[in-house]
Amino acid sequence: MTSVAVTRAQPTPLVQEIVKQLGGHSPVKKLRASKFTPVEPTLQLSYTASRRLKAERDERMDITRVLTPVKTGFGGFTRPPDLIIARRFAGGAYALGGRVLEQPPPHAYEPHTFFLLQTRYDVRFPQGRVESPEYIYGVCREHDLLQILQRYNSKKAPASTLLTMDNIRWPWGKSRNEFDGHDPESETVPRSEYITTLQVTPVWIPMLTVTVATRPLALTISRLCNSLAMGTPFYAAIDSHDRKCRKSFPARIRSMRLRRVMDVILDLAAVLNGARGGIPGIRWHHEDEGRCVDGAGLEFPTPEDKRAIQVGIGSSLPEWMRQEWSELLAERTEREVPGKNPFIMFEVDDFGTRRRWGTEEEVPWCKASAEHMAVDRLLQEPWYREVTALKKADALFLRAAQAFAEPRSQRRNAFDEDDESDQEEEALEDAEDEAQSKLHLQMFIHNSDNAMKQAQKMVETINLSELMPTEELDLPFPFAIVLIPENGIEGATPVYAPLDPETGEMADLGRLEEMGITRRIPVGMARKFVKRRQELWALRKRDELVMMKIGYSSSVHYPNRLFPAT
Repeated sequence: MTSVAVTRAQPTPLVQEIVKQLGGHSPVKKLRASKFTPVEPTLQLSYTASRRLKAERDERMDITRVLTPVKTGFGGFTRPPDLIIARRFAGGAYALGGRVLEQPPPHAYEPHTFFLLQTRYDVRFPQGRVESPEYIYGVCREHDLLQILQRYNSKKAPASTLLTMDNIRWPWGKSRNEFDGHDPESETVPRSEYITTLQVTPVWIPMLTVTVATRPLALTISRLCNSLAMGTPFYAAIDSHDRKCRKSFPARIRSMRLRRVMDVILDLAAVLNGARGGIPGIRWHHEDEGRCVDGAGLEFPTPEDKRAIQVGIGSSLPEWMRQEWSELLAERTEREVPGKNPFIMFEVDDFGTRRRWGTEEEVPWCKASAEHMAVDRLLQEPWYREVTALKKADALFLRAAQAFAEPRSQRRNAFDEDDESDQEEEALEDAEDEAQSKLHLQMFIHNSDNAMKQAQKMVETINLSELMPTEELDLPFPFAIVLIPENGIEGATPVYAPLDPETGEMADLGRLEEMGITRRIPVGMARKFVKRRQELWALRKRDELVMMKIGYSSSVHYPNRLFPAT
């Protein structure tokens, strides 16, 4: 048997030219990151926003690691954790690799408040857990605390919070010791009865508030105070038999939560005043490089206004508990914190109003920063309204295309996995098909030949490097994107339409007809138009759109957006 030599085919002239342009011998590997492949402007926005958010997240993680004790469960194998800021030192991974770094959001470097809320009354829980107050941990901007408390004590609270209030043992509710009749009455108070009383007697009341200079510090406090030092839940520190005691269990849980907050803020005050070398990488302004980076922040101590911690004790706590907690905090401060007067004490009432400790002098919360006021103003801009509508329309177009491309057999398999009968499965499947085809997204432009030619010209350019936002976006081109029901045009909902000068709202179908915006364009062309329009706005308003993406943190409570209780 003769052996056959295997030879490698010579690359074609096209491949040789590509390798020559790339300047290497592995064209497949380098084509993935080729400079000839343009990146969409919307993706560039996402990349920039994610880098800026990561800068804040890295700082928060370093602060958490500094305040977390080293695990000693495995003797001989434990060591202090690595700090992310060390990668930016000389010889670090970021410095050697040429990592692209962005500044953190400016909104993160204004005062933020950590709050611990408690229910005024006990809450009924499932069998096996005694009735006790419920707690909420959260972080908000300092000037938003009053509105946050009002939102929690209203019908606009999160669904999980409303469910907790439904199970509260209200003082005017039915007593659990009444056994008259064969069927005992329900102990649940209707929501319509207790909602009206929350404005006078709030049920979610602040137990502690801690205001610090930046958002990473506040998020660190919230993360560490939600459990014991090593992440153990509070109830796990109590014996299983003692958890069944109706009188002692709620009091012990409350004491542990108060003690944990004290431990965290004392440790934080110590490192802010220079204990253990301080916190590497901490910033006080979004343009700072970070402490210890190229020796920054080492020549002078931390400014007094930045390291000051404002502590508010809820007036709903018993007098003896407030006095004992404040005295213990002062005693431990003298012993554990190297600085002088690191804490500013206040008393916070049930509505969030704070007063100086030991007096009746009311102290107002700080005002909103210029950065957040700028973000709030951007929400009212007409161009941002169009960008939001285009993003929604693009998602609806994509969903409709996916539903159209999905075979009917695949939709049937989703129903075959359950235990329903064949007739019920067919009914459910028909109902789903009807729901998917119930609404159609259509785009309308002005009823003129010039408008149609202009729309066709807009979608012809494919090369993203040739987009000229200053020319196309300035041209008057009225259009509307409408959700139309299958049974007729009546009841159509505009996703985007020009503003009606009389009402200031988006024009309805009747008003669009008066404006002459009645010519329907094909769906494929409409989707290209929407995508192109998004890229143009991403080129023109790059900085503003990045600011809107990072303007609101997903870990912070805002008056118009509360997160589920944790």
